[in-house]
Amino acid sequence: MILLLTDKIPFLVQAWTLAYEIWFYAGISFILLFIPQKLFYTAISIWGLTHFFILIAKETGFFSFPYFTFNNFQILEFFLGSLVVFLLSKTKKYVFDKILSLVFGIIIITFGISLCYMRLYTFGSLFDSERFMYYGIPGALFIYGLVGLERSHNLTLPRIFSALGDISYSLYLWHMPVGGFFLYLSVKCPTYSNTDASIKIICETATSIFISHFSYRYIEKPFNYIGHKLSRLL
Repeated sequence: MILLLTDKIPFLVQAWTLAYEIWFYAGISFILLFIPQKLFYTAISIWGLTHFFILIAKETGFFSFPYFTFNNFQILEFFLGSLVVFLLSKTKKYVFDKILSLVFGIIIITFGISLCYMRLYTFGSLFDSERFMYYGIPGALFIYGLVGLERSHNLTLPRIFSALGDISYSLYLWHMPVGGFFLYLSVKCPTYSNTDASIKIICETATSIFISHFSYRYIEKPFNYIGHKLSRLL
């Protein structure tokens, strides 16, 4: 409940997304409990469009809600994920649309990266709505294309991609603490401070992956197992 009150998590900065995840899952739980199953995607669509129009109203200065989930375009990424799941369930036998999805994803994200590069010495980043447009939408397009091709047996990805996918959430949570540790090490240890940047990147990446693997295996995976067991009981 605390995470529904704020997206400011002082001890783990990147955990700000947890507030939006819990908001979305709470809404999904409400729909599952109180909305007929045949209207599931209709309810999600209405909810997502409501969020979209509120965000547009905020951007145009028409009106805004004080609650933080109504003020960040990245909440829409959850609804994009729902749309991807729906489309994948309906278009399994098609291939061309998956390839087209990947092409458009590459074009959009390339434009976003170029925009970031052009702002490198000024603002240096993207605004909330731009992050959704140039990262969120391409992400959904990549997932739709790659998962769709894999499901239709037109693409087989190496096992390492699946393994990285398994630890991705743990990696997301651990990469900043690991980065903070190595930053501290760089300040306190002259030897590491003078190490080549490419070696630093390799060390920090390998450490993040190593810790994330154990975090996934001994924390996240057991809790997922317990959660599935409890869901069957309920």
